[in-house]
Amino acid sequence: MMGNRDVKDNNSNKLEEKTFNDLIVDLRENKWQKEAGDNITISNNNNFLKIESCLLNNKFQYIGYEIMSPFNNVNAVNFKNIQENAMFLIDFVGKFTGSINVQLFIVGYSDKEKLEVNSFELNSTRYIYAKAGTKKIRVALRVTGIGKALIEKISIKVFNQYYSAILEEQIIGDFNKKQDKYLVLTNIYPSSNNLYRNAFVHRRVLLYRESGLNIDVFSLSRNPSGFGKYEFKGSTVFTGDSSGLSTLLKYRNYKKILIHFVNEEMITSIKKTAPDIPLVIWIHGFETENWYRRWFNYDFIKKDIDTIINGLGENNKKIEFMRNLYTNTDKQITFIFVSKWFKEKIAEEDIGCKVKNFNIIPNVIDEDLFKFNKKDKEKRKKILSIRPFSSKKYANDLSVKAILELCKSDFFEELEFVIYGQGILFHETLNPIKHFGNIKIFETFLTQEQIAELHKQYGIFLCPTRLDSQGVSMCEAMSSGLVPISNNITAIPEFVQSNCGILSRAEDYKGMAGGIEYLYKNPDKFIEMSSNASKYIQKKCGKSEVITKEVELILNRN
Repeated sequence: MMGNRDVKDNNSNKLEEKTFNDLIVDLRENKWQKEAGDNITISNNNNFLKIESCLLNNKFQYIGYEIMSPFNNVNAVNFKNIQENAMFLIDFVGKFTGSINVQLFIVGYSDKEKLEVNSFELNSTRYIYAKAGTKKIRVALRVTGIGKALIEKISIKVFNQYYSAILEEQIIGDFNKKQDKYLVLTNIYPSSNNLYRNAFVHRRVLLYRESGLNIDVFSLSRNPSGFGKYEFKGSTVFTGDSSGLSTLLKYRNYKKILIHFVNEEMITSIKKTAPDIPLVIWIHGFETENWYRRWFNYDFIKKDIDTIINGLGENNKKIEFMRNLYTNTDKQITFIFVSKWFKEKIAEEDIGCKVKNFNIIPNVIDEDLFKFNKKDKEKRKKILSIRPFSSKKYANDLSVKAILELCKSDFFEELEFVIYGQGILFHETLNPIKHFGNIKIFETFLTQEQIAELHKQYGIFLCPTRLDSQGVSMCEAMSSGLVPISNNITAIPEFVQSNCGILSRAEDYKGMAGGIEYLYKNPDKFIEMSSNASKYIQKKCGKSEVITKEVELILNRN
């Protein structure tokens, strides 16, 4: 992080004396311009900006402050004569209902070109350094999703970079050195208007707090992003790039750092600023996989081959970093793998070495949220699928083929399917079954609470896969009493036994269709497997098992 670290005046109350000026952003509706169309409306609400959106998922529109023009337009700016060596303290505040997501964009320009674009989540505070040569900026809002938002504050204070230490201390706040504190470090984390980013990491944070641990969270961006924070369901979440992480570690002395989706920037910052803090590192998947593990995402046409070749350098760099991490001897590191299969057949095979200091602990399933709901025999006819459509890894095409196989049966019309999901493959994958009257399709994601409610209404969870280190959504469904239909590959057999689910061979959609037919024709077996699924997965992945082990590991001083 740039800036003078030796500022003696640490009184944050004196910040007002250090500002060059405030850039006033007026939130009255007549100061904003939206793109053409009826998908977004803006209005005035007590001098706050009210936004209503009916944008379908994956669509977005911009609302410009005073001006509506492409970001590359150097002359379409809101504020000029930005001081040299400026630093901005941004405060973006509001509230929303529905799935609407509103982000603040601040674009910096020289006299001749656009220099950078910074984005800010709603209800966040962050400071950023203006890129060298910045002389003017532009303000805009980016809107996605369906719902209503009320923007209550956009504050932009301009400081000289000399005062960065004062701002850092104001953002970080007081630190009680008498109380042990732990840092959860991750690549992304949920926010109030983006609920799905590593939601399972947030679930862990909540459960750790229930167990008495004092937890901070840092979400690290691999792009330059300054330093800031926001609040999410009781969690203070610090955000920033690797320099921001170094800033936090400079001010707060944590007992341990708990890392999810580790990367080189994280480890470099820790070695630089806090080399003596022990680490616990969860290995989830892509951070340790070689490129060929996701062969199913490629058709091996020339374009795909070019993509693979162009990515080999980054892939090899990642593999070398992980090899060095696994064989590290100069730092206290404990690794956690969520399945035995993933450790032995992916991590160790791809890296080419044995991992010594490790534990195998599955991802936690909250049995208080995903409670067993006793199923009646009719539930065997109701099939639920909740899957991302962002990759062929999730094998949603096999679900479609299984349904098309089932439509040949004389009982097909008695079945009811509902499919929830989102991603680039959504429409292409589901087009062949959209015409069926007994299939409902929803292009959206759900909160965990919404998923738990849906589990009560269905009896079978359709979740094929091509690569899984555990299958968390499958395990959650099992905890609620749904019988899983999946594939007998990768780590799935560690979590589904023959008496609590039906596993077909790899790519075997006919076997999946046969599994649904078997449960239809054997209602008593369905009831038995439903009960077995919940009992087995809660014993293996429930809070009392997983969180107890993880907390013991975190508190272990050795």
